[in-house]
Amino acid sequence: MSPKGCSKCFNTGYSGREAIFEIMVMDDTLKSLVLETSDSNRIKDAALRSEMITLRQDGMSKVLKGITSIRERSFVLPRNKIILIFTIFFIFFFCETLFAQDQNFLFRFYQEHISVVDGNRCSMYPSCSRYASRVFKKHGPVIGWIMRLNSNFCCGRDESNISMKVIVNHQELIYDPVGGLMISGGLKKKKKRMNFRYSYILILIIILNQNSFAQEKQLIITSGMQYEYAQKLFNEKDYETAMVEFKRLIHFFPDYEHKDQVEFNIGICLFNLKKYHDAARVFNEIIINGKENDFTKEACFFQSRAFMNLGNNGYAQIVLQNYLKLVEDRETKDRIYFNLAKIHLTEARNGKPDSLILAREYLSKISRSGANQYNSDQYLDLIIKVEDAPKKNPGAAGLFAIIPGGGFLYCERYHDALVTFLLNAGLIFAAYEAYDHDNKALAGVIGFVETGFYTGNIYGSISSAHKYNRAQTIKILNQDFSISSKFDLERKGYELSFNYKF
Repeated sequence: MSPKGCSKCFNTGYSGREAIFEIMVMDDTLKSLVLETSDSNRIKDAALRSEMITLRQDGMSKVLKGITSIRERSFVLPRNKIILIFTIFFIFFFCETLFAQDQNFLFRFYQEHISVVDGNRCSMYPSCSRYASRVFKKHGPVIGWIMRLNSNFCCGRDESNISMKVIVNHQELIYDPVGGLMISGGLKKKKKRMNFRYSYILILIIILNQNSFAQEKQLIITSGMQYEYAQKLFNEKDYETAMVEFKRLIHFFPDYEHKDQVEFNIGICLFNLKKYHDAARVFNEIIINGKENDFTKEACFFQSRAFMNLGNNGYAQIVLQNYLKLVEDRETKDRIYFNLAKIHLTEARNGKPDSLILAREYLSKISRSGANQYNSDQYLDLIIKVEDAPKKNPGAAGLFAIIPGGGFLYCERYHDALVTFLLNAGLIFAAYEAYDHDNKALAGVIGFVETGFYTGNIYGSISSAHKYNRAQTIKILNQDFSISSKFDLERKGYELSFNYKF
């Protein structure tokens, strides 16, 4: 099962990524095992009996469904297999070096030092150590190792009922010929002793996964191909995947010639994913690097916008004001002035004092050519319209509130004015009646409650005046202009679109 591939996936046959999982769901049996023992094998066996799907099974399931291929599933050689290969390689290399110098070194060491203490209890002839020495010398390390291990299985036991007996030093022993039936009768007569290096190469080939040697054409991804793929995802507005691919490009190609653009694209992806805090951090790193290019300039504006979207207009202004101190060209200054004016207009919508004055100040600093580009004259007219809009004087509202409901009436809140007048008039009348009937305690309680309502009437009237003025500002600022911006990555230009309602 091999993927075909097409131009969209660079002829790899793969698109995106697919995870494989091994999830162990805890049931009563597994819980009890975890509490009783720390033996992972017992826990794993119980989980498998509970129909847990292993990583290998999940991977094979996806292969059968056509989601991926066998080669992809087993492309990475497991770590334990790598360790095993190097271990075998080391042992064989050690044995080759050792036997090349002195083939009987290990066996003489055993006979002279270990067997003396342990005692010679071997029932075979030749003894285990002598047999090993002879088969290694006669048949080489690989075949000798196999025959020596076989003699361990045959030592005593059934061998005593099959093989012939010999008398050595007045002791009856079981005879095991060094030649070996298979070796001496077949392989030994037909071939020369197998060279050691070819032997361990053969073993390594057997251990390695056969898929690692699949005769498939491997695709080498260049930095240009990786960027093209990431940019394709970006243009398709798959910002999450595009960001991962851009990061992968920087990781594997740290010296990529267009690294500045890649880092900027990562920030744009985060911005479009509404991860404004992370986006601001990426743009800040670009600014700190201090390279004089379009991406550093755009990073300043996008960082300011990210702070605005986070509701931190103060930081948004600081970014632009700091950048204003560094630039000299008129076009960039006009753009900074316009963005600062937009920030203050936003704050004017929130009722911040003097925001309109500051917005007017920045708009007036824009050059004539910039004024035509950003339509600053229309913004100035908008500010004038806000300033000329009918407003309510908070002081006058408080003065009118001396008569309950008068302040609300002044602020054109007629329903609130009627309710306030009736409520306060009723409480005042009730307090008067209670006092007139010599019920001073009740009159005091009603009078205390009425004091709170009367004071609230004055405060509410003043607050209503401010709310009225703010509502007028928001109404005018929101109904006239809708602004959207876009940065063209191909042409490296910044575009502004205006919608004006007539």
